[in-house]
Amino acid sequence: MRSHGRNGSFSEKYEVGELPIDSGTNLLQGSQEAPPRQNIISSTTLRWVSFTLHSSLIAVHLALAVVWSKGLQNRVVFSLEHQQIVSFVITAVTTTIGTIYSALLVYVTQTLSTRRSLRMDQTLTAIHDSAAAWSGIGSAVVYLWLQISVRGSFVGVLSAFIYLGNILALHISTPALFSVATFNSSQPIILQTENQLPSYPWSLDPTTINFQAYLARSTYNLPSAVANTTHEGLLDGTLYDILTDSGAIGDVRLNATGFDITCGYPTQMLTTPRLNTTVTEVFLDNSFLYSFESTQPAVIAPLTPQNGYTDRLVLYSTIPIVDSSSSHPSLLDVIPPMNGSISYVQIVECYQTLVPQTVVLDAQTRVISTVEPDIRKSASTWSPYSGPTSTVTLDPSNATNGNYLIEAWSLWYPQSPPSIIPLIPTNSAEVTKYLSVMDLCVN
Repeated sequence: MRSHGRNGSFSEKYEVGELPIDSGTNLLQGSQEAPPRQNIISSTTLRWVSFTLHSSLIAVHLALAVVWSKGLQNRVVFSLEHQQIVSFVITAVTTTIGTIYSALLVYVTQTLSTRRSLRMDQTLTAIHDSAAAWSGIGSAVVYLWLQISVRGSFVGVLSAFIYLGNILALHISTPALFSVATFNSSQPIILQTENQLPSYPWSLDPTTINFQAYLARSTYNLPSAVANTTHEGLLDGTLYDILTDSGAIGDVRLNATGFDITCGYPTQMLTTPRLNTTVTEVFLDNSFLYSFESTQPAVIAPLTPQNGYTDRLVLYSTIPIVDSSSSHPSLLDVIPPMNGSISYVQIVECYQTLVPQTVVLDAQTRVISTVEPDIRKSASTWSPYSGPTSTVTLDPSNATNGNYLIEAWSLWYPQSPPSIIPLIPTNSAEVTKYLSVMDLCVN
């Protein structure tokens, strides 16, 4: 019987018993001239070899996945100076082993597939397509495309294409599975730091020290410290230890203290009309008496306590200070208006909270990456003052927290030295005062 071939010609297909006598004679003569080989590996042996090779391949990949998930590969380390030669050796060895292993896999699988194809009852075209597809990934692609026009052995060709494609991917990925990568091998060490609290002559008798004069001299450097954004040891409201030069590489965790300042408005305010004086007196919460001098517009300055210093700082502003919602608390009327134009002021009370922090910076560049916890405020809403309300005696010999400079924080602002900017216009008939150095920083 005849069948139509792939290129339009006729090919012959014979059933069992229909083979021509001449052909049978030729086959018989051929078998007599070339006896079958005796060293062909049996199919059973090839199946066991195939099972062993594929099982080992799966086991190796599972082991590599476990090593990667546990990070065990980082235990095999060597210096960077040997990276080039080690990388070359590992790539060469893995590529060689992968190539030989892949070739063996293809040979065993191709042999088993061919033998199975010959034992199946199918056309010669199907046998030819399946065998040709196993010649390589390129042949598999071509014969898979030819199955669109003439369907010979679609399943056989597709199987060869998928298997050879996986072998190709395995051949490419094998060197990457054993590649050499650089990583940081961190080891914690203890480094020396310098404490950044201002020095103070504690060895002297604190009762004989003019503390207010010390504060006045210290705050002369405030404008330069604020303008210098690279001032080491200070970041915004955080004071942290300075790292000594040690040659260390990597991140360093330093102890730090955050000075968190929280401000609110007084719940009770009372002022009385001025009588032949430039000083305005203000009662806060019916117990604290403060005063401030006649001033000019657009000024923020501290009030002076009249009945003992407190552990809070009280400021006045001649312009409303609004929060994130553009609102402000009630203003205090000034009677009569100061300097002819200041008819009201806003009173602000602030208190300080010390927050333990941790600073992480690079040991070489000294650049800070994180500060935890972060005390910066990006939004605000005015609320009543909720800090300390007691009057305290600021005495260096009786510092409750161990450092009088921190405990007396509210003195730093009022005791700052004067600037050359007048508090009121110089041509005014009133007594001329000057804004302090800290007033200039705030305004």
